[in-house]
Amino acid sequence: MISVSVIVPVYNAERYIERCVNSLFAQTFTDYELILVDDGSTDGSGKMCDDYAQSNPQVCVIHQTNQGVSAARQKGLDAANGQYVIFADPDDWVEPTMLEELLEVAINDDADVVICDFWINSSEETGDRKYQNPRALSSDSVLRQLISGELHGFTWNKLYRSSCLKKHNVAFPQGINYSEDLWFNCELFLNQDVKVAYLQKPFYHYDYYSNSSGLSRKLSSKSVKDYLSFIDFIHDELQESKFRDELAMLRFNAIRLAFRSDCSSSEFYSIFPERSKEFRKILSSSSDMPFGTKYGLLLALKGRLASGHLLLKVYERIYVPIARAFAKWRD
Repeated sequence: MISVSVIVPVYNAERYIERCVNSLFAQTFTDYELILVDDGSTDGSGKMCDDYAQSNPQVCVIHQTNQGVSAARQKGLDAANGQYVIFADPDDWVEPTMLEELLEVAINDDADVVICDFWINSSEETGDRKYQNPRALSSDSVLRQLISGELHGFTWNKLYRSSCLKKHNVAFPQGINYSEDLWFNCELFLNQDVKVAYLQKPFYHYDYYSNSSGLSRKLSSKSVKDYLSFIDFIHDELQESKFRDELAMLRFNAIRLAFRSDCSSSEFYSIFPERSKEFRKILSSSSDMPFGTKYGLLLALKGRLASGHLLLKVYERIYVPIARAFAKWRD
């Protein structure tokens, strides 16, 4: 049996997929398969995938009509033969020892999931290291940290034991293409018997500069609706009394997401009508919420979405950096 399956969903990635695939070919660990899922690309990506498969027996290519990243990842997961699986995006790249070191920890610790750090790259040479540092490694604790945002919900900085995913019927939500990876991870960590390990090393490079149209940066009203679907899912699975703060933060984040999206005021009202009272209650009860953020949310609730969006930008991009700089100077 193959040790690791690496799953890469591919959509119109001909400009950068070579870097991703070459970084996987350069792995010091060689007992892996690379599954490239061409999600109905309209450029030369599909042919490039086929060329890789013809020249390297470790590569498997799946072609499907365009269904979105969630469906593409699931298609790859269904076809995976590895004892462990990990995901990568075609515009990113990885360090050569990633598979070897993550697998070593998984085996030595008998872990179902191994979490590692990663880089967010603003260029090929420069990046910001993102430490994960879980407070605890129990399923319940990791779940709470994922929901609160303390841990990132990405699937590409985690190695998963395939049998664990199958045992708990964990799958990507179909038709959801925003926060689908967070949904996937939360569905897994809802199970109390999942064993977690953490390796404090950054292996994955998230390219934040090449693909400006990436899903994580291209927010639409559909993105907001996808996020609300995730909130509904996790709300139904959790005891609200136990996760009250985390669920309140998710609902607050939904409005922040709407600020960053291309939602018009009318779309905002169409998405949030049944939640308006709930959001107003959150605003009135959050005494520690910064005034600028609270005022921006109130503007949005009144339909002045553009004003709220602008105010939030001012708060995050001007006020917060100045406040942090002042705090460092004072210390």
